[in-house]
Amino acid sequence: MPLANAEHVVYLSVAILVVLFLFQRFGTNKVSFSFSPIMVLWFSFTAMIGLYNIIKFYPSILKALSPHYIFYFFQRNHRKGWELLGAIALCITGKCIFLNFHVSLLDFDGGAEIGNAFGVTVIWVMLITTVLMPVVMLVIWDTNIILVVTFLAVYLSIEGVYMSSLLSKLAHGGWVPFAISAFFLVITLSWTYGRRKKSQYEDGNKMRKQELNQLVEVHDIDSCDVDIDQFGLAEYVEDLYKFYRTTEKSSQINDYMNFQVEIDAEMRAKVAYWLIQVHEEYQLMPETLYLTLQIMDRYLSIQTVKRRTLQFVGINSMLIACKYVEKRGSPKVHELVSISRMTYNKSYILKMEKSILDKLDWSLTVPKQWACMSFSYIL
Repeated sequence: MPLANAEHVVYLSVAILVVLFLFQRFGTNKVSFSFSPIMVLWFSFTAMIGLYNIIKFYPSILKALSPHYIFYFFQRNHRKGWELLGAIALCITGKCIFLNFHVSLLDFDGGAEIGNAFGVTVIWVMLITTVLMPVVMLVIWDTNIILVVTFLAVYLSIEGVYMSSLLSKLAHGGWVPFAISAFFLVITLSWTYGRRKKSQYEDGNKMRKQELNQLVEVHDIDSCDVDIDQFGLAEYVEDLYKFYRTTEKSSQINDYMNFQVEIDAEMRAKVAYWLIQVHEEYQLMPETLYLTLQIMDRYLSIQTVKRRTLQFVGINSMLIACKYVEKRGSPKVHELVSISRMTYNKSYILKMEKSILDKLDWSLTVPKQWACMSFSYIL
């Protein structure tokens, strides 16, 4: 069986990266949900492969668990054994399989340099984590100070030995993580400096309160229509907007995509586009479309919905909106059954309609975008 070479590792790594980027479009919640099973599989396969290799090729490796061999190892190798501790730190991470890939990218002469870079990175991550853990133990867990000091002393001494073995490798590839960190530190500091200058400029050029009041001063443009347009109901405009203002908080729609399990923003957008086409087909009023989408979003924000029933929720939202807004020409129940390609029957639609209204507490008189848009259009 042919062994994998550096070229194979590069192709495999690129394929894994492509799969990861393609999977990102499903959202970070889906990616994070799959992370734990992937890690379990990775560790399980690594353990099984290691166990197989131990049983088949070198069962006597288990004698290394004896502390006797630690002293024997250093007695035989002296300084060389101390330097080899860096290789142990690298093996802990399981990154040896990708050494050739990174060698190709960074154009190092061999795996030793990139191995040193990985080793320095890993041991510094361990050290920083060890230093931060006592903070968590004291502030969050309220651990006894003696246990915290013991933890810090034990792990710092162990990791300090590993770090000391890697200091001699800084000139042989170990400098790479520090160079990369310095590069990103410069970028971060530059961005922070720019943000601070921007904030200082905005603070120095803020609009005074008097200027703001003059800018947003509202004139009653409906007062002139009281005696002219009797059907405009101009005398009730102020009361209407006070009511909208009161009900605005109770009818606000929160971001519900993290709350939903099977649907995402792309699916919601497809259903909304389909509802727009149905709205145009039946030549419904603009307010009907806005109320339809609001009913659907309000329902989705308080009720989890399966992927196959999302379109069904949209159909029923339009049915409710039509009954509330339209006077004539609105689609009937049997027509909605037809445009849904007979996926749902009449009784199922009526049952779902009642379920949506119950969830919304039969509250449909809420501020919509159309009220403000029509007002702006009149202006």
